[in-house]
Amino acid sequence: MPAADWVRARAFAWATQFLYFDRVLQLPFIFLARECRVSYRDLIEAFLDADAESFPVCAELSCLFIRVAEGLQKGQPPAIASRECLNQWWSPDAYALISLASQEKWAAFFDEAEQILQRFADDNLLSQCLVLNRELFKRPGVFTDVSLNLSANLLEYYEAVLAGKSVPLDRSLMTYQIDRTSVVWPHNDDWYRFIDEAQGDPARYLYSAVPVPLAVETAPCGAGLLAR
Repeated sequence: MPAADWVRARAFAWATQFLYFDRVLQLPFIFLARECRVSYRDLIEAFLDADAESFPVCAELSCLFIRVAEGLQKGQPPAIASRECLNQWWSPDAYALISLASQEKWAAFFDEAEQILQRFADDNLLSQCLVLNRELFKRPGVFTDVSLNLSANLLEYYEAVLAGKSVPLDRSLMTYQIDRTSVVWPHNDDWYRFIDEAQGDPARYLYSAVPVPLAVETAPCGAGLLAR
């Protein structure tokens, strides 16, 4: 295999781990793959090929994976050392996660992700998948639970896919309560330790959530996110 192709393949593998298996964008990826017949390969490559001017956060992560792959060809370790983040070595996908620790960068990443993924489907449910995935992911400095008003049974649909089952996508109004206060990480270092400990079990990266009775005044999420 040519050296450049090997680098691309290695970067693709780390991007897949980060975006899908680490649960960062797993929910919208599953929705696009199952409901819109978009290939996972196309989804991953869209992030790897993100334009630096239009999508600086995504392009930075792509460059990270490529840089580590190129270093690996030269005999360097397949990991990244960080004095600021617990003074230890991190796998590329875990380092990509902790690089998004700030709320501002996390929000910017999801804004870019929505623009990239909207190229594949013009469906309001895609935006709701992104909101649900974003709010389900455990974050540092979060001290409130949240309710999401959605226009489909996205949580049940997602959990069924992960369990190897089939639940039809029901486009009916749903409200989900996400428990974000049972465990909190007041400081980034606390969260870094959690990410490090949970690497072998990325399902732990997500908060628990349950459906709740739909209030009469509830509106579907587009903006319908209520912190409690």
